[in-house]
Amino acid sequence: MTEAYIHQTIHTLDGNARHLDAHIAAADEASRALFGRAFRPDAAALAARIGATLAAERPPHDRSAFVRLLLAPCGEATLRFAGVSLYRGYDLRTVRPEAVSLVYDLPLGEYPTSAQEAADALAAARAAALGARCAVRCDSGGFVRSADGAPLFAATGHRAVTPPGPRSAAARAAAAAI
Repeated sequence: MTEAYIHQTIHTLDGNARHLDAHIAAADEASRALFGRAFRPDAAALAARIGATLAAERPPHDRSAFVRLLLAPCGEATLRFAGVSLYRGYDLRTVRPEAVSLVYDLPLGEYPTSAQEAADALAAARAAALGARCAVRCDSGGFVRSADGAPLFAATGHRAVTPPGPRSAAARAAAAAI
């Protein structure tokens, strides 16, 4: 893999992007930190591009679909259809015993980058080789960070615990729901 990019996976429902402002804010934060440039697209224009991406793929209307925003260091934003969920709306899942914990740090911190995706893909391959269906990432400091690249949190009593670092739009939505 030689492409470098920041990414956001945007949840859509009924053809509309969910939490688009939060995705733009997360991409802007990462772009400023890693590329030294702001990411401030017109939200309505980006929503229209997302709608066009969905229209080209024609996902079923009874479930959620996903569009990936890939932001290159030069500031070019590309959209790619990223599939359909089994559910309509957000879903939470538990990590079952068929998971394995792997210790690895990400290059350039916790921002959603192509390097993070490559590390997560390698971790998934390692988990499969160990007979597990899920890779739970722990960093070298002992913090549990993610499960299969997805935001992770634990509930204990009336309290939710999340790992430190930049908040993704999905993690913000989960925190608001909790």
